[in-house]
Amino acid sequence: MGTETYLSMANRILRFLVLTEIADASTATGDAKVVADLINVAQSAVGITENWYTAYTSRTFSTVASQATIALASDFAKCIDLVDLTSMRKLTPAM
Repeated sequence: MGTETYLSMANRILRFLVLTEIADASTATGDAKVVADLINVAQSAVGITENWYTAYTSRTFSTVASQATIALASDFAKCIDLVDLTSMRKLTPAM
């Protein structure tokens, strides 16, 4: 499952729900669009939770004028750990 494409994942879910498969996820409508959107939400949640955004080399940003894909600096989205040097404990944000 680790090498599954976005389209094959969407179609697997659609088959599970007994819905019509799609040929192109970017043009999905109706129930297929809901499935495609939920896959994006899940991917985003995993990316945030597991800090996988550091694997991205470019991102697409919407601006007032248009939309563009921009190459990212090598340290984009890199997280740093704060360490209390007295007790050598990693500090975590209060929730």
